[in-house]
Amino acid sequence: MLWGFLPPTFSGYSLETHDTHHSNYLNGLLNHQAIGVEFTARIEWDVIWEGMTAQFQDTYQQAFALDFEGNPVEIPWFPGHFFFSTHHPIFQQYLQWQITESAFYGNAVPGSILFDSQQSTPALYVHGADFSDACQSDFNTWLTERFSDLELSGFGINDITTFDYRAHLLALGWDKSAYNTAAANNNAAIPLSNEFRLFLQQWNNHYMGELAIFAKSQAAQQGFAGEIAVGTSAPVLDPFYQGIRMVHHEAFDFFVQEFTHEADLNQPASLVMIMYKMADAIGKPVALTGQPWPDWNTMALNPERVDLIKSWIAQAYANGAQFMVPHDMWSFSQTSPGNPIYRLKPGELETIYGFIDEQSQLFDDYQAVANVGLVYVHKAYRNNALDVYNAASELMENNISFELLIAGDDWWPKRLSDSDQDAKMQTLTALVTTDATAQYIDPDQQNLLNGYIGKTAVWNASDTSGFFNSLPQEISLSENNIATFARQHKTDIDAPFVLHLVNRHYDALSSTTLRKENFTLTINHELFDSTLRSARYYQPGRAAQDIAVEVLAGQSTLSIPVLDAWGILALSAEEGEIVDPQEPEPVFDLSCTLGNADIWNSGFVLNNVLVTNNGLEQAADWSVLIDAGVPVQISNAWGGSVSVTGEVITVSGNPLAPGQSVNIGMQGSHGGDFSNPECVVPGEGGSGSSSSSSSSSSSSSSSSSSSSSSSSSSSSSSSSSSSSSSSSSSSSSSSSSSSSSSSSSSSSSSSSSSSSSSSSSSSSSSGGALARCEYVIQNEWNTGFTAAIRITNTQSVTINDWQLGWQYSDGSRRTGGWNAVVSGDNPYAAHGLSWNRNIAPGQTVEFGVQGEKGAANQPAQIPVLSSDICP
Repeated sequence: MLWGFLPPTFSGYSLETHDTHHSNYLNGLLNHQAIGVEFTARIEWDVIWEGMTAQFQDTYQQAFALDFEGNPVEIPWFPGHFFFSTHHPIFQQYLQWQITESAFYGNAVPGSILFDSQQSTPALYVHGADFSDACQSDFNTWLTERFSDLELSGFGINDITTFDYRAHLLALGWDKSAYNTAAANNNAAIPLSNEFRLFLQQWNNHYMGELAIFAKSQAAQQGFAGEIAVGTSAPVLDPFYQGIRMVHHEAFDFFVQEFTHEADLNQPASLVMIMYKMADAIGKPVALTGQPWPDWNTMALNPERVDLIKSWIAQAYANGAQFMVPHDMWSFSQTSPGNPIYRLKPGELETIYGFIDEQSQLFDDYQAVANVGLVYVHKAYRNNALDVYNAASELMENNISFELLIAGDDWWPKRLSDSDQDAKMQTLTALVTTDATAQYIDPDQQNLLNGYIGKTAVWNASDTSGFFNSLPQEISLSENNIATFARQHKTDIDAPFVLHLVNRHYDALSSTTLRKENFTLTINHELFDSTLRSARYYQPGRAAQDIAVEVLAGQSTLSIPVLDAWGILALSAEEGEIVDPQEPEPVFDLSCTLGNADIWNSGFVLNNVLVTNNGLEQAADWSVLIDAGVPVQISNAWGGSVSVTGEVITVSGNPLAPGQSVNIGMQGSHGGDFSNPECVVPGEGGSGSSSSSSSSSSSSSSSSSSSSSSSSSSSSSSSSSSSSSSSSSSSSSSSSSSSSSSSSSSSSSSSSSSSSSSSSSSSSSSGGALARCEYVIQNEWNTGFTAAIRITNTQSVTINDWQLGWQYSDGSRRTGGWNAVVSGDNPYAAHGLSWNRNIAPGQTVEFGVQGEKGAANQPAQIPVLSSDICP
């Protein structure tokens, strides 16, 4: 979930509801983790009114961004709300508060962090701001550090210590109306305009980078394994604000962007091509969606145009980007009332997104192939000379594969002379410039381009007749309105080449993409530097099929039977069957710990096989091995999947995020001495440091009493809110599925972040008891907690219709839970659901409790459990 709103953005948020809202957030976060869905916590700059005004009730007005006359600037899309200045210490404190007290509330660890809508600074320039004291103080500091006294004197600044930019403009005859009009058009006629804009961009880039580093440090303190990914929606391309919001700081790991897809034109998007190529140039992944206006407003009013959205999705993934699933998309328009929500109809996009998931081998780790470079001059873009947009669009529409070469400046210090770009220019077949290139590029970079004059072509909007003939013609089609995108694997030289075919023949009258049938595609071998001899064709909703390839005179020709919205060709230089890219064998940094084993004559129960992902990446198809030393058979399992081959038990389960753990149990029979099983992580070369033997005993009654005295190896990464830990209480939380269709071997999935769990517990059993009952604190924060109650059948007969009770003595109370029916109001009584009310020998049933503490900032109480089965 990429745009994960945090509670302070909710209507009705207040300091009084902070813990209630965040308890629900924490529970939702754990539920996301339990099913392998990453939640991205969104730190806000504009959807913050409730949180900011609640947190700083008496002082929030001090942090307003101010216009030329010293008035706060209203947010156009949130009437009655005002922008805050990122320069003001109060707002900076609130941004950090969102990270520490909201995103990481109660030891929560989201999958990643997103900084969203950094409107407050510096984009308010085009709205006639920011003239707050905090911003102007930072501007003076920047001027002092950048310019000498002589240079400042040239700007009319005689004493920087007393300089007031607004007073300076007033003295030169400027007023609010004149300033706002000029600023909205980025008019350089405003004195010190270029310097003020550059200050805003550079200061923001630096501050945002520092805030990203702060977020990563907070995640590390929370116990996040590795480095948390931090992204920003500061636009890669930002036509309205002309680059002033762009953030290129290395601390960021990904970009998210709303970008125009020209939905109001009722035709497939073209201008977005420059953004895809810009993301490639930055070298960071990008996820995008349309803009609230015109895209989602148009689609909300014209939902029958869903084929346009399919073309947006296809074009995004064909260029290595991700297009966010348009679920309940908010729209905005200053002309149409109501800000309608665009909602998908069931099934409209399932086929296309299912196709992306099913054919992931054709997307993952692929990069663009190009023999043409298009020069992008950042200064031209800032001055609204945007002919490079149209050049990129026409290159795409004419099936010229290209990449972007960045001629940057102080705003974006990436230059053609950089070693990576200089090397590209030497190998590319052709370079493309535009009229704006010569007008805005600096002399040094122009001189570098002059060295490649023999392979440089100039795109001119008024005359493109001979332009495309001067470029390499690497792809040709017998049908029009089809865009092609060539890609190759980054590392696997045996992987097939990939060519995406995106159907751009959209009929506005019928609101459908018109099918193409039986057309010819010809590929010049220079495109992939390879002779293509075999092909397989993939389409959403259709079976893959092999396509015959005719090789002649340096070209490969294919006959494509049909193209609906999107098709992908996997191409190979080898004859015969296409070989999909080889997935590298996953290497996971796992640890595996065996807890207590209950063993009798011919049977056993392993209650606590604790597997933890200690690595930096998600462990998807993980498994660990238990070497039993003797032949075994498994009759029951919970918390994961278990299989047996001879003496070896293979244990696997749901994906584990970095730092997550899962606790798995099983019951079975053995054929000999089962006293010393070992857990082995594949690839570790034996048990090693990533595995450990269990503590076992020859009778279930003696082992049950030891559960509260041995410590699990995972407890070192969990929060230390309790001084004791139990081997039966792993650092994972238990968000178990209650679906009755789940089998017993996988019905109790219990993975979550070990960093957000404590592991104190109470255990109740006696020599005559049928079961061991445990109350385990799994997570706690200043006012609340979550806990798991576990009932383990330690005897050889089934326990039917179990019941159990407990009572808090410190004022704590239960507010929710899962996997059991609970009645009463302290004391509480619980019994099982239809699928977990009976407990087979050796099996463990677990249900969850969420509650509020009787006193804030105190350890969560561990009550005594009472039941006939564990008196």
